[in-house]
Amino acid sequence: MNTRISLLLSILLSIASLNTFAAPIDRLMERSGLNAQIDQFPAQIEMGMTQSSNDGDLTADELAQLKRLTRHVFTAESLRNDIKQHLNDSMDKSTIEEALVWLDSPLGKKITALESAASTPDAFAQMQQQAGDLSRRADRVNAVLRFDQATGATDAAIGMSTNVAIAITLPMVMRLPAEQQPDVGTLVSLISKETEKQRQNYEPLVLMSFLYTYQSLTDEELEQYISFAASAPGQAYHATTFEALNHAFINHGKKLGELFSDSLQVAQQNI
Repeated sequence: MNTRISLLLSILLSIASLNTFAAPIDRLMERSGLNAQIDQFPAQIEMGMTQSSNDGDLTADELAQLKRLTRHVFTAESLRNDIKQHLNDSMDKSTIEEALVWLDSPLGKKITALESAASTPDAFAQMQQQAGDLSRRADRVNAVLRFDQATGATDAAIGMSTNVAIAITLPMVMRLPAEQQPDVGTLVSLISKETEKQRQNYEPLVLMSFLYTYQSLTDEELEQYISFAASAPGQAYHATTFEALNHAFINHGKKLGELFSDSLQVAQQNI
């Protein structure tokens, strides 16, 4: 579970980095750290797939085949292309241009460096160790809660957890007979409801992540960041990026499910 949470928080920090509005989209993805996070997705998906399938529903051969297909479908290149296309289609020019003033500011660059440094597994471990000290200042906690609200970070963490669960669940569901398969919309709704029940677990994790990441910022610097995050370009950036991630995970999960279902049918015919 800690590995999943660490991944989600590192994704949030990469997306929260508003040093990503540089055009074109390739620079946006590189400067945000999103490309680096995408490189981690395939291994994380395969790990989650293995953990979810250890309940005995799959035979050893089926699990081996699922892993092979997962590596084939969930490649960093394929995910990157899908995300890039969505961003290219959805992010408007004015959003990028308005944000460039922030990106080139000393504070914007400082924050980007902090977010990059905080997106590692070691940083996650340190955050857990410092949790008690970081939460002692009520005014700082309140400021970070406003930052969470401005960026929609907790909602995004829940959404990403839902996407990972969907990507893992779809292959399992699509191997069932057609008459037993729920439609994708129903499946997404069910998983979303189950993930939403974990909000009380995500909220303190996101809060602690931001308290740890931005602890070296002055109160004035943090307020400037909150103001920008709550601005029109900041809101548009976060919404569009999370939409791109949602789109990519669901698309790849459906493709994996179709391939896995086809491979099982072929294996059955060869018996």
